[in-house]
Amino acid sequence: MSERRDLDLRLVDDYLSIYPDYNMTLPEAVAWLQGLLDKVPQEHRERSYFQIESESDYEGGYSTTLRIGYRREETDEEMAQREAKEAAEHNAYVAKREAEERAAYEALRRKYG
Repeated sequence: MSERRDLDLRLVDDYLSIYPDYNMTLPEAVAWLQGLLDKVPQEHRERSYFQIESESDYEGGYSTTLRIGYRREETDEEMAQREAKEAAEHNAYVAKREAEERAAYEALRRKYG
Protein backbone atom coordinates (compact mmCIF):
# COMPACT_ATOMS: atom_id res chain seq x y z
CA MET A 1 0.00 0.00 0.00
CA SER A 2 1.38 3.38 -0.96
CA GLU A 3 1.07 6.73 0.73
CA ARG A 4 -1.97 8.90 0.26
CA ARG A 5 -1.63 11.61 -2.35
CA ASP A 6 -3.10 15.06 -2.54
CA LEU A 7 -5.72 15.61 -5.22
CA ASP A 8 -5.97 18.92 -7.04
CA LEU A 9 -9.64 19.59 -7.74
CA ARG A 10 -10.00 22.48 -10.17
CA LEU A 11 -13.17 24.48 -10.38
CA VAL A 12 -11.80 26.81 -13.09
CA ASP A 13 -8.88 26.23 -15.46
CA ASP A 14 -9.35 28.67 -18.33
CA TYR A 15 -7.26 30.65 -20.77
CA LEU A 16 -8.56 34.16 -20.24
CA SER A 17 -7.63 35.32 -23.73
CA ILE A 18 -10.11 32.79 -25.15
CA TYR A 19 -12.91 33.53 -22.70
CA PRO A 20 -14.01 37.19 -22.75
CA ASP A 21 -16.88 36.34 -20.37
CA TYR A 22 -14.75 37.36 -17.38
CA ASN A 23 -15.47 41.03 -18.12
CA MET A 24 -17.77 41.76 -15.17
CA THR A 25 -18.40 44.32 -12.49
CA LEU A 26 -16.73 43.92 -9.11
CA PRO A 27 -20.01 42.86 -7.41
CA GLU A 28 -20.53 40.30 -10.20
CA ALA A 29 -16.97 39.04 -9.73
CA VAL A 30 -17.45 38.72 -5.96
CA ALA A 31 -20.71 36.81 -6.50
CA TRP A 32 -19.01 34.55 -9.08
CA LEU A 33 -16.12 33.83 -6.70
CA GLN A 34 -18.52 33.23 -3.82
CA GLY A 35 -20.38 30.71 -5.97
CA LEU A 36 -17.11 28.88 -6.62
CA LEU A 37 -16.15 29.01 -2.93
CA ASP A 38 -19.55 27.55 -2.07
CA LYS A 39 -18.59 24.48 -4.15
CA VAL A 40 -15.53 23.86 -1.95
CA PRO A 41 -16.37 21.67 1.05
CA GLN A 42 -15.92 23.60 4.30
CA GLU A 43 -13.21 21.22 5.56
CA HIS A 44 -11.04 21.92 2.47
CA ARG A 45 -11.38 25.71 2.22
CA GLU A 46 -8.02 26.31 3.93
CA ARG A 47 -6.41 24.55 0.97
CA SER A 48 -8.32 26.41 -1.74
CA TYR A 49 -6.40 28.58 -4.20
CA PHE A 50 -6.76 31.35 -6.77
CA GLN A 51 -3.94 31.57 -9.35
CA ILE A 52 -3.39 33.84 -12.30
CA GLU A 53 -0.49 32.97 -14.60
CA SER A 54 0.57 35.03 -17.57
CA GLU A 55 3.03 34.01 -20.29
CA SER A 56 4.34 35.95 -23.25
CA ASP A 57 5.96 34.74 -26.45
CA TYR A 58 8.61 36.16 -28.75
CA GLU A 59 6.04 37.71 -31.09
CA GLY A 60 4.60 39.87 -28.32
CA GLY A 61 1.53 37.74 -27.75
CA TYR A 62 0.49 36.57 -24.34
CA SER A 63 -1.86 34.19 -22.66
CA THR A 64 -3.26 34.32 -19.17
CA THR A 65 -4.56 31.33 -17.28
CA LEU A 66 -6.93 31.47 -14.32
CA ARG A 67 -7.02 28.49 -11.97
CA ILE A 68 -9.33 28.22 -9.00
CA GLY A 69 -9.66 25.07 -6.98
CA TYR A 70 -8.69 23.24 -3.83
CA ARG A 71 -6.52 20.37 -2.69
CA ARG A 72 -7.47 17.48 -0.49
CA GLU A 73 -6.12 14.09 0.44
CA GLU A 74 -7.47 11.19 -1.59
CA THR A 75 -10.04 8.93 0.07
CA ASP A 76 -9.47 5.23 0.78
CA GLU A 77 -11.56 4.35 -2.28
CA GLU A 78 -9.68 6.79 -4.54
CA MET A 79 -6.35 5.45 -3.28
CA ALA A 80 -7.44 1.85 -3.93
CA GLN A 81 -8.58 2.77 -7.46
CA ARG A 82 -5.32 4.61 -8.17
CA GLU A 83 -3.23 1.70 -6.87
CA ALA A 84 -5.22 -0.80 -8.94
CA LYS A 85 -4.79 1.36 -12.05
CA GLU A 86 -1.05 1.77 -11.41
CA ALA A 87 -0.65 -1.98 -10.90
CA ALA A 88 -2.55 -2.74 -14.12
CA GLU A 89 -0.44 -0.20 -16.06
CA HIS A 90 2.75 -1.68 -14.59
CA ASN A 91 1.69 -5.23 -15.45
CA ALA A 92 0.81 -4.20 -19.01
CA TYR A 93 4.20 -2.47 -19.38
CA VAL A 94 6.05 -5.53 -18.07
CA ALA A 95 4.09 -7.87 -20.35
CA LYS A 96 4.77 -5.66 -23.39
CA ARG A 97 8.45 -5.40 -22.56
CA GLU A 98 8.75 -9.16 -22.04
CA ALA A 99 7.00 -9.78 -25.38
CA GLU A 100 9.38 -7.37 -27.13
CA GLU A 101 12.41 -8.99 -25.48
CA ARG A 102 11.12 -12.47 -26.36
CA ALA A 103 10.63 -11.42 -29.99
CA ALA A 104 14.15 -9.95 -30.12
CA TYR A 105 15.56 -13.11 -28.53
CA GLU A 106 13.71 -15.34 -31.00
CA ALA A 107 14.92 -13.21 -33.95
CA LEU A 108 18.53 -13.45 -32.74
CA ARG A 109 18.15 -17.19 -32.08
CA ARG A 110 16.86 -17.73 -35.62
CA LYS A 111 19.65 -15.61 -37.05
CA TYR A 112 22.52 -17.11 -35.04
CA GLY A 113 21.12 -20.51 -34.17
